[in-house]
Amino acid sequence: MNDVKDIKKKRELKEQMTCRDILKEILNFGVSEHQKKFLIYLLSLELEDVDLMRKIDIIINNKKEALKPKLIIDPKEL
Repeated sequence: MNDVKDIKKKRELKEQMTCRDILKEILNFGVSEHQKKFLIYLLSLELEDVDLMRKIDIIINNKKEALKPKLIIDPKEL
């Protein structure tokens, strides 16, 4: 059973190394702060976790009103 965990951990580490290599290439290409934010946004659109994608969209695009808790629920939102 421990072997399965070790294999999964090694796979995760390899995937993380690949991500770091991709990041290095992007940074070597020379990107502005705006481009970095836009890349994060575009990557978020590829997430399977829709809630996380929406949270990233709110943060990246400064949608402050979406972060505020609502006291009244609009029936259209249900």
